[in-house]
Amino acid sequence: FFFFFFFKDGFLFWSFSSFCFCGGTMKSFLCCGWIAVVVMAVVVVARVEGKFWIGMSPLEGDSKNVTLFELDVNANIVQKLTNVILKNDPNEHIIVDAYRCLPYGTFCMFLTTNDAGKSWLYNVTVSQQGGFSGLTHVTELNGTALNLHAELFSNAAVTVLQSPKKIEVIRILEDNITLYVDITSYVGSTGRINPGFTTQCSDVDAMWVYVENGDGSDDTIIQMDLLKREVVDITHVTDARMISMWASCNDHTNVNALGGIAMINNNSVMAYGAINNGGHFVETSWGRVPSGESMAMTALLTQPLVFDYMFGVYPSQVTPGSSSPQGGVLVFGNFKGSQSFKYVDVPFYLVGAGRIS
Repeated sequence: FFFFFFFKDGFLFWSFSSFCFCGGTMKSFLCCGWIAVVVMAVVVVARVEGKFWIGMSPLEGDSKNVTLFELDVNANIVQKLTNVILKNDPNEHIIVDAYRCLPYGTFCMFLTTNDAGKSWLYNVTVSQQGGFSGLTHVTELNGTALNLHAELFSNAAVTVLQSPKKIEVIRILEDNITLYVDITSYVGSTGRINPGFTTQCSDVDAMWVYVENGDGSDDTIIQMDLLKREVVDITHVTDARMISMWASCNDHTNVNALGGIAMINNNSVMAYGAINNGGHFVETSWGRVPSGESMAMTALLTQPLVFDYMFGVYPSQVTPGSSSPQGGVLVFGNFKGSQSFKYVDVPFYLVGAGRIS
């Protein structure tokens, strides 16, 4: 009898086989009239070598006590890394999807707001190997910031800062704030930029902002060149309203496919898809809404360890860190191949997740 193991795409495969030996040599499966029995199984390795995926969630019943933790391929919590206590304002709270980790770096960052014209950017050092993990810096912002990105080649953050008179894309490096693009006129008086409504290819300085228009007109997507600090394109969205956006960046061909998640078929089906040049949402993967009371997609949309993307589905009446049960469903999918989703139940409200490597 033989057991043998091999790795493929982050999975551990094992095989059990029964072979017959004739004359001291191993023959074919029909050797000596015996039929070999081969049983194959796939066992998911909790951790993928060299990959570090970090999630964030508030404690149930304590929205100001935020925990950062390592996640495995199925979004199980492997180890707690650190806790951060929100102390800036009595109404301060975290924002779904306003969380990023610096690729190949040593820290993550997240935003909070008090919904009254103040926001805060937190920088948190993280270590997988038992080193220091903890809060390192907090920057106060005069405005409401609901979206966050990390620049690939620096420690800077990028966000959309909304105030009563201005809406600006800004860069934050510790306490230094730099204006990238003023998009006030493109958003207008009735436009809304919600959590999940921005995406970025930082290595080519491209950024998109989705604007939900409240005057009955089409929603729009603003595309910017951050290096030139200007708006380069406006796309009118003609059908499904996005819940959260994602840009698939291909630096070799300079083609950046803009997509994200949306509800389709009268909000009965969840879908991931791309926005084409005509502003149409073209779904590439889709699936049922998980059963449960008022389950709805959140703004969470991120890259997990094995799949291409993952998004969150939680009861619509539950907020992160409330006293209500915080469990929900995480949905995994791929850009190409299978059109179906993988569903994983989790007992916590995942506000954000990011890969450091």
